[in-house]
Amino acid sequence: MLEELAAGDQRGLRPAIIQAMAEIDLAAAADHTAAWLRSSTDQQDGILLLAPLLMHQGGAVALAEALGKTEFSKDEASRCRHVLTAAAITNPSLMLVVNRALGITAQPQEYDLDWIHALATEVNSQGNAERGLVVYKSKILNCSNCHKVGGVGGEIGPDLSSVGRVLPVDRVIEELLWPMRQIKEGFMAIHVITTDGKIHQGIKLNENATELVLRDAISHQDRRIAKSVIDEWVEAGSLMPTALTAGLSRTDLRDLIRYLSELDGYTGQREARNGEEIKAIP
Repeated sequence: MLEELAAGDQRGLRPAIIQAMAEIDLAAAADHTAAWLRSSTDQQDGILLLAPLLMHQGGAVALAEALGKTEFSKDEASRCRHVLTAAAITNPSLMLVVNRALGITAQPQEYDLDWIHALATEVNSQGNAERGLVVYKSKILNCSNCHKVGGVGGEIGPDLSSVGRVLPVDRVIEELLWPMRQIKEGFMAIHVITTDGKIHQGIKLNENATELVLRDAISHQDRRIAKSVIDEWVEAGSLMPTALTAGLSRTDLRDLIRYLSELDGYTGQREARNGEEIKAIP
């Protein structure tokens, strides 16, 4: 019955089909999710497809395997990566598969203070903040889905409106390339497994004696979880993928950092108002 529904063109039913199928056959649910992600042209539709699969233990691995068997066009791979970054998916296997389809083979830069200082010098002498804004708004990064600048953007990550005023360039580089090293207070992600085997990941908003309130990493909606059904609860670090900037050229990385380093609480407000005039790179 589920396979018959999946074979139809009932787009509105797809998240429910994946949710039901994942209870029975996780690999089959992952295969359908991968196929539908390829054809999805709407970011929110893609996020709705991911949520029911990734709530299951092993769901991210199954989806990575399903995507790994798929031949992507670059446009399809770009759309998939856009959805993954919008949903704050930090699973390295998923990002690796999509990056490979995009021809991104660069490995994450190892932490190196000399490398950081050299890049900071380049940022200060050669960085272009105007170009950096274009990189910030690009689909390959999707920064504004999680971060606000000048009141515009998401709330699952820290507000960046004044980041250049409070952090030196070296620290901006560190926060961008190695987000797990220092996590801003209030933005430590937690990973919750409930007694029914479901996974919930997000930022803790509130907690009392009977329940935990999370801002869900995928949907960005607030989720209440009764403590009586929590089986395991651990800190998961940052929701920002470590290899997010792996596809950027040195010039794009330098310009992005220059843009962030100039955000002083006023620049961001002006750019947010003019945001519709900015044409982002793919």
